[in-house]
Amino acid sequence: MDMGLKNKTALVTGSTRGIGKAIALELAREGVHVLINGRDNDDVERTVTEIQAAFPETEPRNAAADLVDSRQREALFANFPHVDILVNSMGIYEIMSYDDVDDAVWEKYFRTNFLAANHLSKFYLPSMLSREYGRIIFIASEEAVMPSGQMPQSIRCHQIDAVVIIQKLVQADPRR
Repeated sequence: MDMGLKNKTALVTGSTRGIGKAIALELAREGVHVLINGRDNDDVERTVTEIQAAFPETEPRNAAADLVDSRQREALFANFPHVDILVNSMGIYEIMSYDDVDDAVWEKYFRTNFLAANHLSKFYLPSMLSREYGRIIFIASEEAVMPSGQMPQSIRCHQIDAVVIIQKLVQADPRR
């Protein structure tokens, strides 16, 4: 299928495995130059090499960074100041008992699963608006809408509420 994305650039967070990697591969199949992101540089390099071999007409790049770390995030912004597509697919989770979830755990999940995506969106949105082209996509698991009760720290349903609010704010932005 041709989605009209050839030669666009996309940053896909958490794209060395799972849903993020699947999204990166499909975007590359469409001719998108994908910025591969993950915390482990070796994993990122392997994914870049895999995509380059499978889709040689594209130019995947290494965008390794821990997006929760403000210094690493700022370095990513300096290296990749413009993207056409931002796919916020990074997220963490683990099965645990509610009794084991303290404030530090809540904060870790909120910083990782929401604030990182918010920082990226706020950085890339003005450029997208000025170029009159851009897409920001938020990915979440079914745990967000159908909680299993096994991941109490996974505040994804509240994050989705926050993401919907961000989307509404962006749509209402008078610069659009």
